[in-house]
Order: sequence, then structure tokens, then C-alpha cells
Amino acid sequence: NGSPFPVSLQSRGAELLASQPTLAVAGTPAQWSNFRVLETHEDFVVLGGSGQLPGIELTWRGELWFDGLYQLDWTLTPADGSAPVRDLTLSWSIPKQYGRYFLCRNYPYVSVPWRNNEISQPLNIQDAQWLTGTEKGMLWLPLTSANWVAGEKPATRLRRQNDLIAVELNLIAKPVQLKSPAQYSLALMGTPARRPPENFRTFNMGGYLATQYGNTQIFGTAGFRDPLREDDIRGLTGHLLRDPDAFRRTWYAQYASKGVRLFPY
Repeated sequence: NGSPFPVSLQSRGAELLASQPTLAVAGTPAQWSNFRVLETHEDFVVLGGSGQLPGIELTWRGELWFDGLYQLDWTLTPADGSAPVRDLTLSWSIPKQYGRYFLCRNYPYVSVPWRNNEISQPLNIQDAQWLTGTEKGMLWLPLTSANWVAGEKPATRLRRQNDLIAVELNLIAKPVQLKSPAQYSLALMGTPARRPPENFRTFNMGGYLATQYGNTQIFGTAGFRDPLREDDIRGLTGHLLRDPDAFRRTWYAQYASKGVRLFPY
């Protein structure tokens, strides 16, 4: 249906979604289009597309990683320079057996108790919020508090309803006038994470492609060279690569073609 939100979310063969996440303004769901694969890498793919809400244009970009982690960024832009927004919600449901416990590390006892079949929580960008059964569940984490608007409704509201648990994120909880693009970012995944390949921990390390049976290469970032190289870093804090795309082209592509995986330190 072109939506950036998953139709299916699975772990250990179990379907964790009872309904697909829906983004809506005042109860009117977004209409999505132009779904496409933007990039394909060894360990993740990049997806993108567009959509519409009443008076609002939507664009989005998602990264789906090898272990099932999905990071989604989307932007609301007023179509005519300004648009009224009564509220903005993201809602979905999961089977009740996968939401027996609601875990949040900031809570004194980690597991937040259900009260009258409901749980309400304020916005929290420090720790993932996690609904889980005894083994399988689903977690999500807003990656920024930007453009969340607090109101009478809590940022997160969970409700037990028969055999389902309804999840509602109130991104905008009171009427506002949208006058400029508003960006949102959310990570979500099913738990436990996807199992790695059977030979994932088989290491034959070293040689920088000089050894015949090597399948792993640990490498250090080059620092700050003149002239600059693809494995140079931006700064000593964090050791972030200066140009990750160029590094993938010149290093990852070469090593991946020979079945060798790179591990930076």
C-alpha cells in the first residue's frame, strides 16, 4: 500500500502486528505513494516515498537493517505554506500475548504496571519503550523530541482491548498551525532480533585481502591525511567517517565482492 510503516513485523516465526501503524491527522489517515528502494547495502536497505494528509505533503526515508531494526524519518510540509493540524497520531495494535509487560528502563522497577487495562507515558527519547510477552515483543524509540507537541493526551497511550493491545503515539496533542516543515524520527523492531547467519562468528581474520581464506578484516580509521582518504574521520570524538558513502564504494564494495566483512575500531 506504499506506506513507510511495516505491514508485517515478525520474530521467531510469530507475527507481532495485529494492524499496520497508521499516521493520521484528526482521524484522517495518510495516503501513501511512490514507494521505492533507494539504496541496497550488505547490511541494510534504504527505502523512500511520499504521501499526503489534508493540506500537508509527506516525504519519508527508512533504513531497514539486517537484524530487523527499522529507522524511519518523515517530514510534514504544509502544501500552501500553512496548514491547521488538530492532532497528529501514530497508532497500531499487537496481539495481547506479545504485550504482557511494558518495559521502560527509566521506570523504577523497569516493568510499568497496567492500571485499569491502560498505561500512559510521557515522551521519552532516552530509552526504548518495549511491549513484550515472555519471549517475543516489539519495541520503539522516538529518536528526537523535535515537533512533538504536548497536550492533554499522553505522548504514549496503551490500552488492552480483548485480544489486542492498542498503541497510540500522540505526536501533536493539541491544535497547532503548521507553518514550516516538521521532521520526525522513530526506530522500531520486533524482538528478539533476527538471528545472525549460522557461520556469523566464523573468523579467518587479517591480511587486507592478501590471504586466500580470509573472511574478516578489522581495520582502524586513518585519521586526518593530506590528501584526504575515504577512511579518514571527522574528528577524534566518535571516530565518525568523513565520507561514509565513498568509504562504502571504495572499501566495502571491494571487500564484499571477495566475501570479506569489515569491522572498524
